[in-house]
Amino acid sequence: MRHLVISFMVLFVPMCIAQTSATGTNCNIADAAKLVSLQGALFFDANANGQWQAAQLDQTLCEGSRVRVEPYSRASLLLPNGIILRLNEGTVLTLNGLAPERTTALDLLKGLVHFISRTPKQLQITTPIANAGPEGTEFVLSADSASTAVWVQEGSVRLFNQQGDIHLNAGEAGQALQGQAPRAQIDVKPNDAVNWALYYPPLLAYQDASLATDSHLRDAIQAYRQGRIEVALGTLDQATATQPTPYFLKTRAAIRLIAGQSQLAMQDIQALRIINPDDAEADALESVLAFTQNRKTDANALAARAVAANPQSAIAQAALSYTQQANFELDKALASAQRASQLAPQDAMNWARVSELQLALGLRSESEQSAAKAFALDPNLERTQTVIGFSKLFRIDTQQALQHFETAIKIDSTAPLPRLGLGLAKIRSGDLEQGRRDLEIAAILDPNNALLRSYLGKAYFEEKRLPLAGDQFDLAKLRDPKDPTPFFYDALRKQAANRPVEALQDMQQAVELNDNRGVYRSKLLLDEDAATRTANLARIYNDLGFGRVALKEAWNSLGSDAANPSAHRFLSDSYVGQPRYRVARASELLQAQLLQPINVTPVQPQLTGENIGILNNTGPGSLSVNEYDSLYTGNGAHLAMNGAYGSRNTKTDSVIVSGVYDKLSMSLGQFHYHTDGFRTNDDYQQNIYDAFAQYAFTPDFNLQFELKSENVRAGDVATRLNGYHDDTLRQTIKQDTARAGGHYRINSEQDIIASFFYTVRRELSNNTSLNLDSDPATA
Repeated sequence: MRHLVISFMVLFVPMCIAQTSATGTNCNIADAAKLVSLQGALFFDANANGQWQAAQLDQTLCEGSRVRVEPYSRASLLLPNGIILRLNEGTVLTLNGLAPERTTALDLLKGLVHFISRTPKQLQITTPIANAGPEGTEFVLSADSASTAVWVQEGSVRLFNQQGDIHLNAGEAGQALQGQAPRAQIDVKPNDAVNWALYYPPLLAYQDASLATDSHLRDAIQAYRQGRIEVALGTLDQATATQPTPYFLKTRAAIRLIAGQSQLAMQDIQALRIINPDDAEADALESVLAFTQNRKTDANALAARAVAANPQSAIAQAALSYTQQANFELDKALASAQRASQLAPQDAMNWARVSELQLALGLRSESEQSAAKAFALDPNLERTQTVIGFSKLFRIDTQQALQHFETAIKIDSTAPLPRLGLGLAKIRSGDLEQGRRDLEIAAILDPNNALLRSYLGKAYFEEKRLPLAGDQFDLAKLRDPKDPTPFFYDALRKQAANRPVEALQDMQQAVELNDNRGVYRSKLLLDEDAATRTANLARIYNDLGFGRVALKEAWNSLGSDAANPSAHRFLSDSYVGQPRYRVARASELLQAQLLQPINVTPVQPQLTGENIGILNNTGPGSLSVNEYDSLYTGNGAHLAMNGAYGSRNTKTDSVIVSGVYDKLSMSLGQFHYHTDGFRTNDDYQQNIYDAFAQYAFTPDFNLQFELKSENVRAGDVATRLNGYHDDTLRQTIKQDTARAGGHYRINSEQDIIASFFYTVRRELSNNTSLNLDSDPATA
């Protein structure tokens, strides 16, 4: 046995909470590994004494535990120092030195392990043949009694034994055989070494299991639908003595893909082609395999050939929808998915796929209907539970959403999408910490997914952990340099850290790359994204002192999407204090309020009155309408206070309490401003009180109510060209306003907003009579 020291980077910081393992031994979670995903079966021996026990999802594995991954299975472990181990079937290793302050030691007896880490840590690994000394972040290590092999994806690795050593860089691989020095392997693709760890979209041809004449096939389909992939594959392998039918081969190939067994799946696909060289479903299965492995050209050709061979194949149409989505053709992708659902109307997976694409196109009501259809057909599939979970989440039914996501994870804990949904649901419910942990696991399950990295970084940003957020945004930019999302969020992070120049560069890049989000969102939603990014670009220009440029960008934002509340709110802020813009400012603020979703951005009392005080430098928080961003508005209350004091008894203060609870948002605020002025009878005092409530009956329909009271007392504050000043003039203005408004989104292209006012205004000065004016108004 040999030992090595490895430098790593850490992604996650576990919490120090005591927990008891299944063996009854006390184990602090800060000193233990955690089983964060499990497909199939994994056994552990807590004390390496031969007493093996079946592990469950979220199992805590303590110091000295030995783990064994069963056939047809795979799993992911999160070590306390943040290192991620993704274990393939047949892997056996022992965990030692798990405490964060100690050197982690892994004794890999056999198997295939994918290592992922981000910050420098020490790790010792032993294998029977040779050791590896990684100096990077991501690599795959394979070991058995005859050889040790390494594939490097990022960083560099030193592979060595007593006979010699070699250094491998990113994109290279090496192998050491028993009794021989390590040597580099040429013409290899390190990314192929992790194909077993990828998430392959399910593409199983639908057929009623009760109609299957082969008992093994019938039992395997039933096990698959119950989420027992390892049982399904074991059952199918028991049937190899008989001549497999095409449906048998298609079923086994699809389930093998779901389990990450891409090479075995290809064997079944080739067997199908021997029977029928033009088998459409063989091409469709290989298309999804190529699509997942990022071979888009091959995937496109295979999907097109599948549909040409048999346009009536639901599997071929479903495969085509994936390749069309990858080519930014969302409308065509939805049409293909709908065609698949027509050809196989009893297949729940097809309806789940339709629901996903309808959501990408902004068809929320239609997406909800399709999700309900998928769920009614088969609630025992991970994807049907996931899409109905997102449907509930977008309607802010967070408790039901949580239940569906948790069920989906129990069915298939290797799927990243339900973990993402679970994290977002917890964040929306006000539990940011637990939600962030689920987003971390989602990123573990699909580490090359830039979108997951972006939203994990967003969670760190919400926790005010800006350096960790920056790390995730950098990783997202590396994974997909054409995705504007990490640039957008990183710009907001840098703006919050008072780095406006760097923020400007990232936001400009986000605006430039915006249309690349077409793989996830429709053109209309991209226009909303463009408006949001441009509005925030305007804010950054404003921070840099480029006021006119900022206004121009805000106008451009409204040109992209006239219903974007962020752009209207920014314009309202920009007009404050500018002469002759009072009506425009009030109009923009009103439109922003009517169009805004449920949020915790407070209604600032000093922005709602006609008689704005002299001091006002506070701008509202940035709003965003991009993917799941609004779900980061978690239940809870927020308090904002600020004030200032200057000469001549000039003082101002503002206190605002805002909060969200599910579909209701509220804001209570007061603003006070006072100054004695610079001359006799030049004092000015203003008090504003504002109460605002908004309730979202559905994602497309909400109502809001606002009560406002303003009181101004002042002397003769006007500055006249002729120099006249009245030392005795006293003025009092009192105005009370009640307002009701609503917003109804007809579809992705049409919105209706309405607002109704009732105002009572009283003006009194010592040289005029009292004026009482009740003015109902409608806008």
